Amino acid sequence: MIIVVERPPNYDEIVAAIPAARNYGVFFAFGKQIFNPDGVSLDASLVAHERVHGDRQGDDPRGWWRRYLDDQQFRFAEELVAHCVEWQHVRDNSGTRNERRAALAKIAKRLASPLYGSLVSFESAKRMIKEGVRP
Repeated sequence: MIIVVERPPNYDEIVAAIPAARNYGVFFAFGKQIFNPDGVSLDASLVAHERVHGDRQGDDPRGWWRRYLDDQQFRFAEELVAHCVEWQHVRDNSGTRNERRAALAKIAKRLASPLYGSLVSFESAKRMIKEGVRP
């Protein structure tokens, strides 16, 4: 995927539906590009996360985004898959148990956040990510 330091083409629609998307350090997959408006550093696990979204958008990123913005359950399901892939990447590539534990907590906290509708608790998010889902 190509990382672009700018806003995605549908940024106004995104922030209208998800105000937390305006926060610093939020990035967006749109097709084969990762839009990184703030130019923050993306580690390999986050690129893996965004690649899941890009792959699942297929040839219709605008259609995927419409559904993602309109259907909170779809949004959560898509994020759960991507967060699980992110965790798998961390788990397979991190050195220590403490590093993995800290990374899992960070990933679960994000999944449980208002950015994705606060649909699950932190503990539920952590459990769901550890159990994993197939992309």
